[in-house]
Amino acid sequence: MRIKSMGTTLSISDPPRPTNPAVSEPPLPDDPAILQGMIRELLAALQAERHQREHLEQRLDQLLRRLYGPRSEKIVGPTLFDAFTPPAESAPPTQCPEPESEPAVKKKRGHGRRRLPEDLPRQRIVHDLSDAEKLCPCCQTPRVLIGEEVVSAR
Repeated sequence: MRIKSMGTTLSISDPPRPTNPAVSEPPLPDDPAILQGMIRELLAALQAERHQREHLEQRLDQLLRRLYGPRSEKIVGPTLFDAFTPPAESAPPTQCPEPESEPAVKKKRGHGRRRLPEDLPRQRIVHDLSDAEKLCPCCQTPRVLIGEEVVSAR
């Protein structure tokens, strides 16, 4: 059977030609029992490759889930580093002496800005409004002092 497409003719019955004519594949045996054995061997190798690929895909999925998944998602089961076992230490574990008194309370670290130094000079400046500006424009009641801003001199 011949197929003609875009000016080229392809014959389906023609066997594929090797790219290098000096290197040719060995001919297949004619014995059906040997051919069946070769097919079984190829199927077993294919099944082993599929099993290995599925195992690697599962490990990759676990790693991606650990890296990019939600933090609340817990990984159950084997991990990538299960095969790695740290070397055993030759020194026996030492026992810690128990403290006789209560442990000291840890000092909590502060947050936010650091406090200004106490020796920094401070100057108080009051900007007072006139009596007319102290009245509310809508109800004409006197406004109260809400807060003040303290600025240190530099």
